[in-house]
Amino acid sequence: MHNFEAATPVVFLDELMKCGDLDRDGKRRFLAANENSGQPFDVIVTELGLVPEIALASRLAHFFQVPQLGDQDFQIDADLIERLDLDFLKKSCLLPVILKDDTLLILLADPFDQSALSSVEFLLDESIRFSIAPRKHILELLETCDVDTSSSPSEQTEEAHSSVSEEDLDRLHDIASEAPVVRFVTQTLQDAVDRHATDIHLEPMTGKITVRYRIDGILHAITDVPKSHYTGIVTRLKVLSRLNIAERRRPQDGRMRVSVRGRNVDLRISILPTINGETIVLRILDKSKIPLNLDSLGFDEEASSMLEKLAETPNGIILATGPTGSGKTTTLYALLRMLMRPEVKIFTIENPVEYKLDNAVQLQVNPDINFTFAAALRSVLRQDPDVILVGEIRDKETAEIAIRASLTGHLVFASLHTNSAVEAITRLRDMGVDSFLLAATVRGIIAQRLVRKLCPECFNSASKDTTCGACNGSGYAGRSVCYEIMKVSKSLSAGISSGSSTITLQEQAIEEGLVPLQDHAASLVESGKTSPEEVRRVIELSMA
Repeated sequence: MHNFEAATPVVFLDELMKCGDLDRDGKRRFLAANENSGQPFDVIVTELGLVPEIALASRLAHFFQVPQLGDQDFQIDADLIERLDLDFLKKSCLLPVILKDDTLLILLADPFDQSALSSVEFLLDESIRFSIAPRKHILELLETCDVDTSSSPSEQTEEAHSSVSEEDLDRLHDIASEAPVVRFVTQTLQDAVDRHATDIHLEPMTGKITVRYRIDGILHAITDVPKSHYTGIVTRLKVLSRLNIAERRRPQDGRMRVSVRGRNVDLRISILPTINGETIVLRILDKSKIPLNLDSLGFDEEASSMLEKLAETPNGIILATGPTGSGKTTTLYALLRMLMRPEVKIFTIENPVEYKLDNAVQLQVNPDINFTFAAALRSVLRQDPDVILVGEIRDKETAEIAIRASLTGHLVFASLHTNSAVEAITRLRDMGVDSFLLAATVRGIIAQRLVRKLCPECFNSASKDTTCGACNGSGYAGRSVCYEIMKVSKSLSAGISSGSSTITLQEQAIEEGLVPLQDHAASLVESGKTSPEEVRRVIELSMA
């Protein structure tokens, strides 16, 4: 039996508030939505972004002192499914399973649905054990049941309460009536955000569509989708990003903003035609998950202090270097955030704009109309800026305008694609920039990579737990920056001006205190923050 009738949703929410998992405003939003939406308890909590779905299931199981299914062996009994009616089970989000010891267990997502629980007990008329599981997992298992159903969700007609926001109420009403394609797109975006993915890959293969997420820099296969559904999925994504749904021969790029778990998430979409159909990559720009401060990014106290001093330089150029996806822009934004004061005029020039900042003027270049980095930078200089962020220096023209800006009293932040800090000087020389100009303007260079951090629950990748919820069995959870910082001293500036080689400049920088990227990576391993395998994957391979 169970003790689910012993508590109410409000009592459970109060427990969440005591544990710090919910604030007073979250409770208010739940009560308002619960009164008007007609949706189950767990749906309201997760869709409003109050508690993540997996975490909610764990909290409910602990609160009611019932088990979670975990990795136990079980089988779905088709006779029980038919006996209880698949439509009813889907509507109530219940799933009867048989454990290895022949114990009957009912999986449920909403323990406060007393009507559904009483119905199951009445229909089965036997001793039943209950277990909490996320709604998504239960519905996925129910979808595998080979029983036809034609049930349709009921529509809600109650008038909205004045204290619930339209966005919250509309989102909850939409869930019950989403078509399969719309539901798939919505659930995929939610799942990717829940897993802290940075990219979603939809790849058409022969006879199927493969869905993969990039999490902490690594691609993971998630599921396969029947190819018959793909046209609808592509069309849905094109509609959301305002692209041409009839164009299937040319690449298309766009943006969209969606509401996921009660917060707005920006996505960048790239569509590319292939021999098997259009392949899609969605870049998730979830700014709420990105801490724009140096400490949270992984810079230690000494490095943070050095970068803060560089950011306070009245003029000159500060460069961030590294391969694509190494966190260069995030680091530069963290430096910009420190300079945001009423007396400082800040411009950013990017393609695309990665983060939206208050108190900064942000421009997105558009090469199709000849609004390039160089053209945008030239125009910004006529707008009386104090600080300018250039998303990327790609050519001599942009480099020379950035240098000219720094020479006339502006502070310029910019990124480059080079392996090490000193190689940024070589790269700019190769573009045709004079060495004496580099010596006069470059104040500091950051070279960086992102390495995966060892899971705090598993402690090390060698003993990773395949059931670990924190890292999904990978042994890693989250990423930290690995870096080297070269502050351009007077002696280094003289070496740059005289045309010293990369090797000579590197040796001189090390003598003046530069800790090379590889040495900093080794210190991360020694401190237990990452593994030797991860360092070899990120650092040594990129340096080869």
